[in-house]
Amino acid sequence: MKFAKQVLIVGLIIAIAIGTTYCDEKDKDKEEKKPKSDFDLVYNQKEVYPNQYEAATNTTALDKSNFSSPPLSSSLFEQDPTRKLRLIDFTRVLNFVAYRLTRGETEQMFLFADGNRDGLLDNSEWDHFVGLYILPFEACDRDHDYLLDENEFGYCFQKDPKFKSMIFPRRYGTSPHTKIMGVMSNRQANLLNFGEYLFTRRASFAWKNCQSNAKFIAKSHFACALKTALSFERKFNFKLTDDEIYMAGLRLDYDAAVQHNFVSYLRILHYFNLFNIYSAGNSIAQLEKQQLIKAIREDRLPNNLEESEVEAWYEIISSNPFKKAESMGFSTFVFFYSLHELFNKYSIKRPNQLNKEEILKLLNDEMAPGGTVFSIDKSFSNFKEAEYLEASLTVQRLRPNENAYFVSFLSLSESENTEKEAKNKSFLKNTNTNANANTASEEEKEAFGAMFTSVLQDKMVESLTTGLSKFNMQASTSEKEAEEQDASANTAAIWVPSTVNATYAETVPNKESREAFYSTFKEGTADFWTKQSYYRAFALGNLFAYLVPDERFVIPSTIFVDKLMAAYEKADPPVNIKQRENYSTYKFLSRDVSIDILTFFAIENWRHKLKAAMRSSNTNVPETMLKLVLQDLGMRNMPDTVLDLGKVGASISKHRLYNPEKTMEYCIYVQSIASDNKRMSDFTKKLGLKKNSDPSRRFPGFPRRFQASPHV
Repeated sequence: MKFAKQVLIVGLIIAIAIGTTYCDEKDKDKEEKKPKSDFDLVYNQKEVYPNQYEAATNTTALDKSNFSSPPLSSSLFEQDPTRKLRLIDFTRVLNFVAYRLTRGETEQMFLFADGNRDGLLDNSEWDHFVGLYILPFEACDRDHDYLLDENEFGYCFQKDPKFKSMIFPRRYGTSPHTKIMGVMSNRQANLLNFGEYLFTRRASFAWKNCQSNAKFIAKSHFACALKTALSFERKFNFKLTDDEIYMAGLRLDYDAAVQHNFVSYLRILHYFNLFNIYSAGNSIAQLEKQQLIKAIREDRLPNNLEESEVEAWYEIISSNPFKKAESMGFSTFVFFYSLHELFNKYSIKRPNQLNKEEILKLLNDEMAPGGTVFSIDKSFSNFKEAEYLEASLTVQRLRPNENAYFVSFLSLSESENTEKEAKNKSFLKNTNTNANANTASEEEKEAFGAMFTSVLQDKMVESLTTGLSKFNMQASTSEKEAEEQDASANTAAIWVPSTVNATYAETVPNKESREAFYSTFKEGTADFWTKQSYYRAFALGNLFAYLVPDERFVIPSTIFVDKLMAAYEKADPPVNIKQRENYSTYKFLSRDVSIDILTFFAIENWRHKLKAAMRSSNTNVPETMLKLVLQDLGMRNMPDTVLDLGKVGASISKHRLYNPEKTMEYCIYVQSIASDNKRMSDFTKKLGLKKNSDPSRRFPGFPRRFQASPHV
């Protein structure tokens, strides 16, 4: 009996053990099927923390734990609801790095969420801020990475009633939200973090509440929008008028419009916010260099700026030979910062560099400096050798020839020509005074009749041509009237949706000239631009755009030389004192030619390129180095006969040596003449001007056909 009881007890024990094991396995299965919480580390406790004496520093282990920060909307959940947070406490408690924010953006978020502006954030203020801004952001952020891509922001953009009521330019296509992201994003791809999303919301609210036009914001309404969007910011201690801010944005867009659309309004609002934060504490509207460097170190707002980049900005605008510039105005800051954003957008293959392909893409960007881009597209480079030879006839007298050996013969020829001119004058005098008296000889009468017939024929041809042109013009006008008209091409009306593009300037890309622009500023034999080259190139382009008088984007050398010295200071940004050493070169040019931007770039940069190519202090330049520089300047086919005007001898190895100053002066002179000839020829074709029909006025070869008449 005892044995049976013992067996029963053992059996019960085994059954209990088996049942417990089964239940444990069943519960384990349930636990495995149960979704793991982001906040629960029970299941991966041993992996994350290998033992109780060591902290887990292995990022791989942390990734396995599936741990993530709580949502931004719940980031203050564990805080005492009765406690009011100061700014320093808010930035310490909020794990802003986990939400793709900087310390500066976190401070901006605090200042905006503090509704009563008492410097303390209570639970009620935070709840209101979360409901209005954070929860909509998290609803748009479907992958929960706290960055909105184009699809995510596009979805929110379509749902936002404030954006629905706006009318955007037709050139933005069906996705204007990408333009908005391009303005606010500080990354190469269009991605918005919460700080950038919040600023966009603030700007859209100010737009909606300060004006009634769906397409543009007027200058009179801009002051209201500026104060509304940035009311919580530090006070504007400096004296910078709203009109100055408004006009700086219009110049940036290079648009003939006199009002901002939402994208351009958002851009200039964003730049002013940066300027205001960086220059905090300044009593004047100037951004000190040390202030900007300090702001970069403190990470006030995301900008990807480097201290060396800031140094390059202030070096470019240094007009004092004894001291570098230490401050810049708002419009200068806007110029450089917009270029900085473009550089970051297209510098992809190599950091802090731009290759030719990237520069060509950058020039197609809507935010590229319009005055520079348009001037490049209207310029010419790399003419054929025949065109250069044609242009070099103007320096024929400087070439070695036989005239020096035949002075007496030359004098005789001049005397003979003088006698012929006297005879012709006498003939004309006699013809005019004695036309009715039959005093002229038969030969003279015959010559006069032939001359009169030729003139009469020319007049008849001219009259017939004029009549035909008028007839064609009337016919084309009637045809145009019969066609359906698009108002946006002919009017600048702002209240009609079809006229949004009316004031926007467009250009036809000139690939050859753009490539010449790139090669002009590349560093020596290296096939890329540095940041210093990049900023210097566009600063010089801005100087030229400041000087050009009209849409032809050329300027006569007389006006150019007269205005250049004053423009060094008046242009925004100004040009540093070292760059002004090239001023003397312009006086060598003929006062009859016009200067385009590529000729201007060649004058301003050839010394820099030659110095980089030579890497020595030699006074004279070997032929190979000279032709390398000319190739980069867009003068690849410059004839040797022009180069030889600056030849000074040969080296020990029998290589030709040239005086760089003299040689480049002649090359640039011939380049400007060739550009002028090409420009006049194109104008003749484009405007349909009458061609020269008189054989006596024709020159050998097509390029010189229209050179004789200054009216053409």
